[in-house]
Amino acid sequence: MVRKRQNGGTIGVENIPTLNAASGTWSLNEVYGARKDSIWPGSTVEFNVDYLVVAGGGGGGFRIGGGGGAGGYRTSTTTGVDGYAGDTTLTLSTATPYTITVGQGGAAGISSSRLGSKGFDSIFASITSEGGGFGAAPAVQKTGGSGGSGGGGSSNADGTQQGSGGTGTTNQGKNGGLSSTGNGAPAGGGGGAGANGGNASPYVYNSPNGGVGGNGLSNSITGSTVTYAGGGGGGSESEVGTATVSGGSGGGGFGASTSGTSAGNGTDGLGGGGGGGNAYQNPAGQGGSGVVIIKIPNTRTATFTGGVTSTLNTSVTGYNIYTVTAAGPSDTVTFS
Repeated sequence: MVRKRQNGGTIGVENIPTLNAASGTWSLNEVYGARKDSIWPGSTVEFNVDYLVVAGGGGGGFRIGGGGGAGGYRTSTTTGVDGYAGDTTLTLSTATPYTITVGQGGAAGISSSRLGSKGFDSIFASITSEGGGFGAAPAVQKTGGSGGSGGGGSSNADGTQQGSGGTGTTNQGKNGGLSSTGNGAPAGGGGGAGANGGNASPYVYNSPNGGVGGNGLSNSITGSTVTYAGGGGGGSESEVGTATVSGGSGGGGFGASTSGTSAGNGTDGLGGGGGGGNAYQNPAGQGGSGVVIIKIPNTRTATFTGGVTSTLNTSVTGYNIYTVTAAGPSDTVTFS
């Protein structure tokens, strides 16, 4: 008798006839694990998958604009995270295509469209991380955009009203910071995965007083500790020097203050928010693209469709770790 067993992702085969070459006799033996997928063509096997899914960061707002919010951050509980509740490990099956998409960063605010743009979602199987919220801009909207993390707020056009930061998504990121009020009112920083964006300080002549970007979170899924999903710094006004407002750790772009200084872009592959632009119509920063990292037992392999850009890391004993930096909406991954 031959029987297939599936228990906790491991298939076993019992009572396979085996010839003893020395005695010339046959016996019934149990075999577990070896060649388990090839014994029954077309069969599927369940196994556990760890992951990190970071969306694209939001773009910064133009002309004393808010910093862009970081892309949403989701990870399984076993990957060694700092200050994050985490999601559950996924149980997936071989021979089944799963959606995989890496979100691009949102565009920076420019003179003809002064708000930044929201970042794009990243997706792996049933896990979706939301794109980061856009940075606000005084001439258009004083409230930062909501998203994975919220974008920073800006004052209204004449500086008489304070602008609120956008709202982050629960278990993905934090809120954006508040703007200040008054002449030359600086803008709030974009939220990060680990901290709210900083609130702007009251305007002080020739001082970079926009809110700092919220810090991201560190993750060791690849075997090395890397910080992802930092918010962009808020824009402000300064006439001298090269003063800037810090973006959050994890790829957040700096906010610009000084004439002639453009804001920093969020870092691609980390999902950082773009920095807010300064008062002198220099460009804001665009959001950084996200990333999808998949960690599976080294008895398994992943096959991607043609639009995917990925690298394989085998440095962690017992695992194959795939880092995906580009994948479109129609792309998939299949495991074997």
